[in-house]
Amino acid sequence: MKKQKWMGWFAVVAAAVVLLSTAIPTMYAVDEDSTSTQSTPATTPEPRSTTLEQAVQSALQGLDLSTPKTAAASIYGYLRTKVSFDGSGNADALAVLTQNSANSEGFARAFHALCQQAGISSRVAAGGEKYWNAVELEDKWYGVDVAADVQGETQTHFLCGSETQIGTTTFGASHQGSYEGGNVTLQTLGYGENQTVELVITPNALQKNYGESDPPFTYQSSDPSVALTGSLERAPGETAGSYRYTLGTLAVSDTEKADQYQLVLAQNAPSFTIVPKELTIADVTLASQSKEYDGSYSVPLTAISLSRICGNDDVSVDMSAVLAVVSDNQPNSYDAIEISSIYLTGSAAGNYRIASSVVVPVSFTILPSQQSPSVDIDGSPTGDGSPTGDGSPTGDGSSGGDGFPTGGGSPTGNNFTVLTVRVDPKSIYYGDPLPQSYSYRLFQENLDVTETLQNAPQVSIEIDGDGASVGFYPYKLKESTVGNYQLVLDQTTS
Repeated sequence: MKKQKWMGWFAVVAAAVVLLSTAIPTMYAVDEDSTSTQSTPATTPEPRSTTLEQAVQSALQGLDLSTPKTAAASIYGYLRTKVSFDGSGNADALAVLTQNSANSEGFARAFHALCQQAGISSRVAAGGEKYWNAVELEDKWYGVDVAADVQGETQTHFLCGSETQIGTTTFGASHQGSYEGGNVTLQTLGYGENQTVELVITPNALQKNYGESDPPFTYQSSDPSVALTGSLERAPGETAGSYRYTLGTLAVSDTEKADQYQLVLAQNAPSFTIVPKELTIADVTLASQSKEYDGSYSVPLTAISLSRICGNDDVSVDMSAVLAVVSDNQPNSYDAIEISSIYLTGSAAGNYRIASSVVVPVSFTILPSQQSPSVDIDGSPTGDGSPTGDGSPTGDGSSGGDGFPTGGGSPTGNNFTVLTVRVDPKSIYYGDPLPQSYSYRLFQENLDVTETLQNAPQVSIEIDGDGASVGFYPYKLKESTVGNYQLVLDQTTS
């Protein structure tokens, strides 16, 4: 009967606690070894069940809920330390919080229930046999997998981004599924991760002509999947040259992801180039439209007008260097002249370019010479080049009827035959090497004997000067006599 009396006392006390001193009908039992009596309740009531709300409030007591971040961290820490993982354990939040045992789904649902009570937006996500959560902090979503950290005894699955590295994979790669209450997109990086993904921008090598507007600055991105807005810019300046690119207003279009990327220009990125604008010859001015034959190819060019100059830019042709010639040196009418050694001058000359040699459709005429050649030496032709007198031998080269004719080409007192050397005009560009030889024609009594003269002398010719600067240089003979010939240079060519 002692056992019966202890149970009766316990029942009375328990009832008093639960029912808060509510009157309970009693019965009396008699102890076989005692005459004392003890009251016992007639019935034992069922204990009141705990609700999810009560279990959540009980779990949150003592946690730091001062900010959403600290609240999420406190809830994560509570579950990680208070609840054990059991693959076949509770999947219901109430059972998890009251029995401290959960499977993957149970951890996710318990975390969700606690976050909701703490005022934190949360989602339960499932993929395969795995459950996890997404929580919203500062308008951005982050991943949480309490079960994974309890199983692995780690703290790596809290407030993760989709690209947060965990072991050999990322949170986003290992947590793919659907979210209850609507899918969300996790941030690329985890909460508080201050490192950013470097987005390398490589500008395309572009150019424009001086005086034109800039084209759109195009580029290549190291991650084309990241949408960008804005545009590149370049260093200021409008003269011909190279200009470095800048990022300008270029930025990530998605403002939620903007702080996750750092835009940088590629090393050794190409520059933007403004190239000199090409000018053309609009008109030329000649001192005259013709000249008398002088053996040269030259044309008296005095001015060149240019087209395509921008505004009032100071640029013109340096006439001191220009050479103008026709295609031949013989009397004729020519319908074009070749202009070479064209160089620009002026303060804006660096912004322009022009072909160094052009052919211009301009008419020019070389007229026949009005003067016959003469050589003022003994035995040379005089007047019109015919023999003196009646053609009989005279002068100091005659022998008084020995049959030697007087005049050019006859034996002189020293037995020399006079030949006139007419060198073909020649032009070269400044900087080119001087020719090693020059072509020429031989004349005797004003007749071209170049191909008919037997034993014709080899004439050595050079220019009178070093040819180191632009200009005209007269020819000269290296030798005035060769064998039985006296050589005379026609001075009309250079």
